[in-house]
Amino acid sequence: MAGLDDFALEISRMIEKSLDFDKEMEDIMVDTAKDIITDIKSTAPVGKSDKHLKDSFVYLKEGNKVNKSVTIYSETKGRLVHLIEFGFIHRSGKFVSARPFLRPSYDKEAPKMEERIKEAIKNGADKT
Repeated sequence: MAGLDDFALEISRMIEKSLDFDKEMEDIMVDTAKDIITDIKSTAPVGKSDKHLKDSFVYLKEGNKVNKSVTIYSETKGRLVHLIEFGFIHRSGKFVSARPFLRPSYDKEAPKMEERIKEAIKNGADKT
């Protein structure tokens, strides 16, 4: 019976470790989303109104277990974001040039997230 008890103990330890890793991955994704939003707030174009595009960005955690994701979106000005990011042709026929702010923010923060995930995986492997 000692072998069976040891096996059950090892399984419970692995489950606990897996839950800790899931929480760490979620924390990394949320921290990265917050960093991206902070960067967006410093780089997004500011218009003449008092409700700026930069202040409308939020993140949303979705899914569970291995299907977790964090989505960043504009809560109130979602219909404008792609136009500003990529540029557009105005009704008058004049081309309004792109003013990218989303992709540069993502490109700046994504490698940091990748390194944090690699480090978490390495630290998890070292604990076994």
